[in-house]
Amino acid sequence: MDTAADGLEGLERVSHFEYDLVLSDVRMARMDGLEFLRRVRDNPDPPDVIMISGYATVDDAVASIKEGALDYLTKPFEQDRVLNAVRLGLDRRRLEREVRSLRSQMLAAHGDERLVVVSPAMRRTMAVVDAVAQTDTMVLIEGASGTGKEIVARSIHRKSQRADGPFVPVNCGALPESLLESELFGYEKGAFTGATQTKEGLFEAANGGTLLLDEIGELPLNLQATLLRVVQESEIRRVGGTRSHPIDVRIIVATNRDLGQMVEAGDFREDLYYRLRVVPIRVPALRDRPEDIIPLATHFMDLFGRRLGKLFHGIDEDAARYLVRNEWRGNVRELENLIHGIAVLYPAGNLNLSQIQTLSTNALGLHAGATTDGKNRGEEPGGGPPQFREPQPPASLTVPTLARGRGEAERAAILNALQEHDGHQSRAAASLGISRTSLWRKMKKYQIDSR
Repeated sequence: MDTAADGLEGLERVSHFEYDLVLSDVRMARMDGLEFLRRVRDNPDPPDVIMISGYATVDDAVASIKEGALDYLTKPFEQDRVLNAVRLGLDRRRLEREVRSLRSQMLAAHGDERLVVVSPAMRRTMAVVDAVAQTDTMVLIEGASGTGKEIVARSIHRKSQRADGPFVPVNCGALPESLLESELFGYEKGAFTGATQTKEGLFEAANGGTLLLDEIGELPLNLQATLLRVVQESEIRRVGGTRSHPIDVRIIVATNRDLGQMVEAGDFREDLYYRLRVVPIRVPALRDRPEDIIPLATHFMDLFGRRLGKLFHGIDEDAARYLVRNEWRGNVRELENLIHGIAVLYPAGNLNLSQIQTLSTNALGLHAGATTDGKNRGEEPGGGPPQFREPQPPASLTVPTLARGRGEAERAAILNALQEHDGHQSRAAASLGISRTSLWRKMKKYQIDSR
């Protein structure tokens, strides 16, 4: 801990040494506190600054916060108030360092900061990804909805020799059968009413890169036969066309269904199944990778905090315990949406248990989850079925309000992403962590104009 006699001496110290936090008076000789704050913020990695004044005015307080002060304290102040502000400031710096370190590790290792790999289960998954990435081998990615199958597919693409080529994700369950064939394979002019010109399909758009066929289990049987021919011959024929076009595309498929059972039921072609399932990769459910939960929550806090202009400092101990012990039936997507809702509805600070319980799916009665005492609700005395007691949301935040708030939060996030990327839907979808098709459906749901 260092001290400086005035603003100029303090500025010199900050320029030569690395500090996490600075407490500065507002009125000082040679350089006042506001000028000191402005000069400090010009540093590449400036420390947080808490301003202190015995002559507090609203104008000074507003000016300090606008210049980037972490807090503004007035004299005389209680010791606990100062200690709490310092503690929050140091926690925030620690969280920033952890997030930066985690982001750089994930980017360096996997090419995507959203791909948190801490748990043994996820490390085993990524070991297979690393082994298969440098080949053009067919890959089948399996896992429940919300586990991050598309992110894993993107990681394979980024680590492959096709990394400079396009990555084109397609959700086979999001398009009606009548449109899916023409979207995948394109069509010739005059092939059907409205086909006024020839159009390339998504296979051709992915030439030189990777095509992800997500939710492959939703592909109709007639198109499964067409896909099998494409896989075998490495060429496509546009709808209404008479000649084939060669393609150079790596195909990755993903599903949340058991394709083996679908084969037995006659809903999926056996020959196609074995063609696609050269290297299976299973993405574990979030409940099977508890070591990743807090790093993921921290990443989402930083992500949505930056988008909303809020600084979240950390996670309370009881809140962290709740997160780790929750069931997470919606997997990473459920955790992401929970943190997003908290970031929208609550002010900056520590993530606490009350916020989580108010917005979690458990509070809405969708499913029973973990308790903070470490016991799962499925472990009721006597071995009987779990007796779920639905928590009551506060009177000021009823269930309809929550549902509406979540919808408004999601709509606002989509609008922000579209504005950040000048209306480019693919980039906006990538920044939101969803597919372009999912973004299109949500835009339609919330009546967001594509322009």
